[in-house]
Amino acid sequence: MNLIKCFGVALSLAAVSSFACAAASKRPLIAVINSGGGIFTQLPEWIQSVKVSVLNGNSVYKVIFVSGVFEEKPSYCRASSIGARSNGREFRINGRIRADFVNVVDSGSTQQSSSGFLLVCAKQSEASAAG
Repeated sequence: MNLIKCFGVALSLAAVSSFACAAASKRPLIAVINSGGGIFTQLPEWIQSVKVSVLNGNSVYKVIFVSGVFEEKPSYCRASSIGARSNGREFRINGRIRADFVNVVDSGSTQQSSSGFLLVCAKQSEASAAG
């Protein structure tokens, strides 16, 4: 009887663990990136690097994801300006979101300032991946 109880407890713990992992994988991925392309913070670790270039007078941030974080392209990504000096700055996703990177454009200002941006992406849900 003790063997059955132990097996039941182990099975229950395994089910709870897999549910917790599945729920955690659906949480948004969040990062704060400064105006120079440095990663200030990210939760969890999902960005490998950020490359900054200038196109038509606007800063373009190529945010490269850690390999394997996204099996397919994220279901969404959003960029928002942060910082006290964000007057007139508009960060937006440029082009298609891919499984390996996303481009973010700062179309509000051509001069460097202390503001950066918040990037939030989410993995495809199982329902949308199946459909």
